[in-house]
Order: sequence, then C-alpha cells, then structure tokens
Amino acid sequence: MKSLIKLENNKIEMTSRDIAEWFDKRHDHVLRDIREECQNCGIDLQTHNPYFGESEYIERGKQYRQYILTKKGILLIGARYDSKLRMALIEKIEELESKPQSQQELLALAVIEANDYIEELNEQFKIDKPFSNFAKAIANSSDSISIGAFAKMLKNDGIKLGRNKLFAWLRKNEYLIKSGREKNNAKQRYVEQGLFEIKESVVHTVKGDILTATTLMTGKGQIYFLSKFI
Repeated sequence: MKSLIKLENNKIEMTSRDIAEWFDKRHDHVLRDIREECQNCGIDLQTHNPYFGESEYIERGKQYRQYILTKKGILLIGARYDSKLRMALIEKIEELESKPQSQQELLALAVIEANDYIEELNEQFKIDKPFSNFAKAIANSSDSISIGAFAKMLKNDGIKLGRNKLFAWLRKNEYLIKSGREKNNAKQRYVEQGLFEIKESVVHTVKGDILTATTLMTGKGQIYFLSKFI
C-alpha cells in the first residue's frame, strides 16, 4: 500500500480519507469530526486556514467531498482518536520530515511508489480473476444485500457458515471493524474497493432521531467472498 502521508513542497499533507484509513474509521465520521473540531476551535472551513482545505474526489463516477489536512490539522483531528495509532502517525511524520529530499532520493521514492502501484494492480487482479462475464454483470449492478442474506446464499451453496460465524470471520480477517461503536461496519478501504457499501437511515424514537448505519455487500463483494469459501 502506498504511503498515506504525503510531502508536498516540503509540507506534510494527508486527506481525510487517509486519516480514515490510518485510524480505521469511516470517512463520513472523520468528516463529521473535522467539522465538530473546527466548530469547537473557531476554525472557518469556508475560508483559507492553516489546518484544513476543502477538496473533492471521484469514486464510481460520482464526486464526493474530502478535506486536505496540513500537519497542524492532522495533529488536531488525530487527538480525537486512538493514542497508539496517533503516536505511530507522529513518528512517521517526523521520520518523513527528517529525510533529505535530494534528487537521487526522490528518484528512489518514485521507484518505490511505482512498485507499490504495481502491487496494487496485482491485488486488484486477484479480486477480479474469479469473475466470469455473468459475475461481472452482478458486480457492476446496484444490488447489494445484507451480510446475513449472504450467509443464507452460502448455505444454499452447501457452505454452512452461518450469520454469526460469517461476521466473526469478516472481523478476524480485517474486513469489518472489530469493536467500539462502529463494530461490524465495513472498513473504509473495502468500501472504496467496492466490496461493501454503507446504508444510513434515521430511526425515529421517543428520545429523538437516531442515525443508524448498515453494512451491505455489493455484487462485486458477493463474488469476491464467494471465491474465498469455494
């Protein structure tokens, strides 16, 4: 995987998506936390500031919002999350800042990044390899199902795994978040790979509206995980 921390014009930068991946959070929750942090600290996201800058990215042909974080912004939002991961992030930033950026070293970094890109392509090839033309059509469709429904599909194919054991397997193999408020939510990188999608809904209760999130398995995800069990 390529480095999540970038050095642009001798300045440290990360995107909010990079932060989500580093701290194992959902991207929409990181966006929410950035807005809350700015409100608490009196930072105006609509104007130029030394912490966060608005940006966009394209995924599946749609445009989504993200933020570009400076070193100050990274340390500010990182203070909300896991202390061990935050310490590792700070050490990585210091390591990157301490490296002289000579032309020879930049060339070496370019070679490393090229190798990382090739590795990513190989991983994507492994995901796509089991797809037949029919499976491709399923993977590219908009139909997604719950993980429980996928467990029933496996049972119909003679794979008696069960819903609870399937959730446990997905957590053990790092596809789902293992604990906390976001337990059983898909990790951001697998959402971006198209294996899962997150469906949010509002539940009306006597104590007020509650926002709930359900992890659904896409058609591509169904083919990918089916290949893991056959």
